[in-house]
Amino acid sequence: MENKSKKDLSKASLRGNYDSGKTSVDGLRNYCVSARFNKVELEHLNSRRGNKSKGEWLRIASLNQFPPVVPSINVDAWKFLGEISQQFKHVISHLKTKSIDSGLTKTEIFFIKKLIKELRTNLLQGASYEGNAEDKTG
Repeated sequence: MENKSKKDLSKASLRGNYDSGKTSVDGLRNYCVSARFNKVELEHLNSRRGNKSKGEWLRIASLNQFPPVVPSINVDAWKFLGEISQQFKHVISHLKTKSIDSGLTKTEIFFIKKLIKELRTNLLQGASYEGNAEDKTG
């Protein structure tokens, strides 16, 4: 006798492993909806869908389940923060070589304060750039 409890997945579309048991029969995407676009509409769809397939993007859009938009990286800020990070590593390495009893010199304190100030300034500028981008919509 045939096992009736086994899912019939012959016409179902799953992402990932076939019949992994993680998707219920009700959760399978069995229905297909087609749509026609003119050239301008299709170009608009293609410009917005990124690396998603047209069908997947339309489904996500219709359910209003867009992934969060991650802004592109500010290359100049990334490089500057990398330089500051290297300077902090040099300071830490220098401080580790000092004896436990010796305190910080005025030069060391000055340099550390300078690095912290540069880091703080750069982080605040990055935050203000993001804020300006959001203000354009309001």
